[in-house]
Amino acid sequence: MSFITLLLYLITVYIRPQDWMAIFYNLPLVDILMILSVFFFLFESTRKKRFIIKTPQIVLLFGFLAAIALSHLSHTYFYGAFNSVVEFSKIVIPFILFVNIVNSERKIKISLWLIIIATVILAIQGIYQFNNGLGWAGQPLSLQGRINWVGIFNDGNDLALAIVMAIGFVFAFFFGKAHPSLKFLSAVFLGILLYALYLTNSRGGYVALAGTLLFYFTRRFKNKFIAISLGVIFVFTIFALGPSRLSTISASEESAYGRIDAWYQGMQMLKSSPIFGVGYGMFTEDFSITAHNSYLLVAAEEGIVGLFFWIALIYSCFKGLSVLVKRHPRLNSYALGLEANLVGFLCSAFFLSRSYKDILYIMLALISSCLYTFLKKDEYALSSKDIRISGFLSFAVLMFTWLTMRVSLRIAG
Repeated sequence: MSFITLLLYLITVYIRPQDWMAIFYNLPLVDILMILSVFFFLFESTRKKRFIIKTPQIVLLFGFLAAIALSHLSHTYFYGAFNSVVEFSKIVIPFILFVNIVNSERKIKISLWLIIIATVILAIQGIYQFNNGLGWAGQPLSLQGRINWVGIFNDGNDLALAIVMAIGFVFAFFFGKAHPSLKFLSAVFLGILLYALYLTNSRGGYVALAGTLLFYFTRRFKNKFIAISLGVIFVFTIFALGPSRLSTISASEESAYGRIDAWYQGMQMLKSSPIFGVGYGMFTEDFSITAHNSYLLVAAEEGIVGLFFWIALIYSCFKGLSVLVKRHPRLNSYALGLEANLVGFLCSAFFLSRSYKDILYIMLALISSCLYTFLKKDEYALSSKDIRISGFLSFAVLMFTWLTMRVSLRIAG
């Protein structure tokens, strides 16, 4: 029963009936289904005498939660610490549930295909919205005629990232070893998703797609020359036929200048509170807009401690997937799809503030489920070397952001 309620939780996260269907309007369905999943999971665990699974990813996520609390406690803002822990626990609890409940190949595949189908439904809704001016929930098009959805997808960039996440999977099924009927279905889904992505007019979404496809081809084909050539062709096509806003990217563009200014302010916040940051959710309290960079947002709000745990969480998932691809070839389409999606997110994260979004942690939770289900513990455990690598990556991403900011400021004059 816990698996069923968890699937219903996924549906409410994506389709969001509580935000537009009259019968469910304003009901906290996401929270209700999360609580029901916890109840059924604890009941089933007690009956089977099975305790909660503790994976490296869960430990790192708790480390990040602690960093969120410390980001406020270090400034003696106790109420802020309490509220932040309560808010982020709505991500931590489903993460733990996914790892503990989605613990078989069948359950993993069902969960991934539910996400794909739900995203295709959102894509169809977006196409309907573009053609009719209003979406299924009655929501109008965003500025510049961009499609959107409701709830956590009311921003076209968030909808675009969700679409890219699904594209990574159907792309892997289409080019991987799969039944002809699955390839045909993947081709149909791919067409719908790509058109909807185009209608989001999201530059961040197209950066994510470029990273996803380039990585997939490099990972999928043994001949690296052919792989890179195919990837470059796809990426070039993406930017050539992509949305109008792609052609306006420059350091002197107004929105780009605002992004650079936000990076500068984020660096100043990190400089003022380097260890624990200025506090979870406090970036926009100190500056008028968000960081427009997921790495810098974490660093500014939770300091180098929070950035380390966040980077280590993502790195541990990526490392585990690379082992999974080698150990279980039959799962290549799923594993490569997850890998490519993660790379796509990391690319877009440099330009978008999506550090605390649900879909990122749903993806990381499913990856963690795959690692626990298919690998031995020592194959995905973190060594002291992995800890050092995570520390180095945290430093490297901050240096790259700083250098990009400095160069962009010079170009902008």
